[in-house]
Amino acid sequence: MTGLGPPQPSAGAPTGALLRLAAMKAPEPHHGGLDPARVAEVLPAVVRYDDQGRPQSVRYRRLTSMLLAELERLDARIHRLEAELEAASRDPDAEPLVRIKVDHG
Repeated sequence: MTGLGPPQPSAGAPTGALLRLAAMKAPEPHHGGLDPARVAEVLPAVVRYDDQGRPQSVRYRRLTSMLLAELERLDARIHRLEAELEAASRDPDAEPLVRIKVDHG
């Protein structure tokens, strides 16, 4: 019988954990998935464990749900920040907006 590991919070994963997960590569060039042991280090809630508590497989449906929830959260944040920026740019009494030059290369 396969255990699900320790109970995990139901909230979405922190963005940092998702970014570390995204940086992982498949263990072999022709392997179609993520290494469960490496995923368990970052997001244990999306890993299925064996009876000895060792990572056995990645629960991709749960991972997808977490990724979608995080995308929704970040999208809402972007829209809120854009609205704040727009409102501040129209307010003559607002502090001057700081211009930041971003180096893309």
